[in-house]
Amino acid sequence: MVGDGTHLYFCQTHQRGGIHMTRQQFLQEFLYALEPLSPEERQQISDYYEELICDGLEQGLTEEEVLARFGSPQEEAARFRAENPVSPTPQEPSLYTPRGEIHTLDLSSQCASISLIPVESGPLCVSFASNPQRDLVETSEEGGVWTFRHTLRRKRLRHFFGFGLSNLKIQVRVPCSFHGTLLIATSNAAVTGEGLPSLERLAIHSTNDSIRLNTLEASTCNLETSNASIRVQNYSGQTLQAKSSNGTLEGETIRCYGHHWETSNAAIRLTDAQSLSLTAATSNGRITACACEAREFNLVSSNASLVLDNIAGDQLTLCTSNGSITGTVRGNPQEYHIEGRTSNASCNLPSDSCPLQNVGANKLLSAITSNGKIHVDFV
Repeated sequence: MVGDGTHLYFCQTHQRGGIHMTRQQFLQEFLYALEPLSPEERQQISDYYEELICDGLEQGLTEEEVLARFGSPQEEAARFRAENPVSPTPQEPSLYTPRGEIHTLDLSSQCASISLIPVESGPLCVSFASNPQRDLVETSEEGGVWTFRHTLRRKRLRHFFGFGLSNLKIQVRVPCSFHGTLLIATSNAAVTGEGLPSLERLAIHSTNDSIRLNTLEASTCNLETSNASIRVQNYSGQTLQAKSSNGTLEGETIRCYGHHWETSNAAIRLTDAQSLSLTAATSNGRITACACEAREFNLVSSNASLVLDNIAGDQLTLCTSNGSITGTVRGNPQEYHIEGRTSNASCNLPSDSCPLQNVGANKLLSAITSNGKIHVDFV
């Protein structure tokens, strides 16, 4: 019934003075035997064992029979401690450096947060407090590519909860003279960076945690996570792609040829973005664009609204469903072929079938939704 090294044992029925122990009493004594615990650890372990007990009840066992499988609270606590020991005192960080000249760092890790830190001089290097019992670190170099791999030797149940991993932190020190490629990947941990030198390419991949970047220049920037947010501030370069699921995307002060933002079940917020091409797409989440300008401007959502504040562009395509489209566009309406279409709500834009559309207009404003109003003004 229990994986990751935690075992259930068929033992005697729990009794205290002839009275059978309830699940609340079992959990109370079990958690007491595990002390010290943080409030977060206490809640997570309690929820986990509650789920195990419910699994047994769903299989037709009585609560008494389910608890009997654990042994006493003290025995189960001892087993949990033995199989999920407290993490040792953090080690002093080791400094990893490449042997030769490199143009690319390919770094991946399990469950370690990663910080990208600018430094004035020195080689590109990685600082990490590795524990030999927990961590396996492997490095190699070939053709100017430095590969750094960090994995956990054994992912215990304690690591499933995230306990003992708070000190898993990797720092990548990027000198001002480095203008190559950074390929960064981790899982269940955040990635941050600020004030980096101009890069050829930056690619960051994570899961279940955020990506935060500020003051960055890169020809190509690709960011991806899941179940978490991405925030980019003060970016300049050629192309920027940010993708998540179930996580908010935020971009502020963006200067590039093209940028693409994609998520689901979450919002997208863009402020002061200038480019040739801008695309933002989500589902079940609002898109807000403020002081943004692009020759091709595409905002797409569903079951949520689109909010515009002083946007500008030659080809403006705004599409959603079950949500409104409202805001302001900077420009002369006489220069636009305008298409506004909705259902079951008001629209202040002419429809595409209007015979008085601007003849010879070389710009486009298309706003389409359903079950939501459209109110867009030119300023």
